Amino acid sequence: MIKRNSIQVHFQVNCLSNSILNTHTLKHIFLLLFFCTCLSAQAQKIDKNELSEKLAPAIQRMGGMEGYTINAMVDSFKKLRCNEVEMTFAIYYWITHHISYDTRKSFFSKNVNQTASSALSERIANAKGYAALFKAFCDVARIKCIVVDGLAKSHPQSIGFISSINNHCWNTVLIDNRWYYIDATWGAGTVNNHFKNFQSEYTDAWLFTNRWLFDRSHFPNKGFQPLSEESITKISFANAPIIYPTAIVYQLKYASDTRGLLSGRIGSCKRLLITLPSTVNIYSAILQMGAEKIVLDLDHDEAYWYIDVPIISNKNTSAILCLNNKQVLGFKMSAK
Repeated sequence: MIKRNSIQVHFQVNCLSNSILNTHTLKHIFLLLFFCTCLSAQAQKIDKNELSEKLAPAIQRMGGMEGYTINAMVDSFKKLRCNEVEMTFAIYYWITHHISYDTRKSFFSKNVNQTASSALSERIANAKGYAALFKAFCDVARIKCIVVDGLAKSHPQSIGFISSINNHCWNTVLIDNRWYYIDATWGAGTVNNHFKNFQSEYTDAWLFTNRWLFDRSHFPNKGFQPLSEESITKISFANAPIIYPTAIVYQLKYASDTRGLLSGRIGSCKRLLITLPSTVNIYSAILQMGAEKIVLDLDHDEAYWYIDVPIISNKNTSAILCLNNKQVLGFKMSAK
């Protein structure tokens, strides 16, 4: 929940008898107060842990709300006295807990779960169905929301090779004059490399997601301007590492010349440079390659964390960097 900082203006008016405060002056004071309050609200950081503590238990008690219309469901959320940020969280939380990903047909199929009504009634959807349902909820809640079509990479084997299987859909919402990224599909769970099995696994990482990281995991089709000032080209997107939810939680960033393909002579090392907030304490770095796990050298200074990754495979092998035993970045490894 965003807490609006109150702005207090103390002023003293020395009144003589029959003196009044100029109406024009009052108008300007109140306009200034309003403007400053808006700026203060925009500057606040959204605390997703606080949102979850406040709203998740109540939304869980509501259950699946079978037979409810979207209007009735939004009315139920409104009873929690939600502001726009809280309402957006409520919509995201409910959808990601009650709609499953449809692995029978991929995004580009034209006849399966691409509408809000079918997603809600069948409780199963592809990416376009998730995004359409999210927008339908936002429309009723009077939150400005856009559906964005594009490409997304969630597995290392997609690095450097973009095809129709990477077609995806997500949303942006406008709150307090600021746009935010949201991907309810990825928030609901994960699928395997062949998109045949869906595992329900909620994460709030794809709600109000960091713009820099989102733009490196999602690439919009023409007509949509990325929200980040450091947006990348389609080629750079295709060659970028995979972003896992923990990277978003850690607010991890990697050096601009980092590529998703780790290549070199067998036995050589590739040095990764990443930045992390000072509040994140890293005690281990592991490279996961299938069932094999390799402990990596880890060092840092005031600017970067340095991680040396050995090149040990001459095939296009998936290699996942884990920090504190949690997946953060995915790569493809191949020896020259």
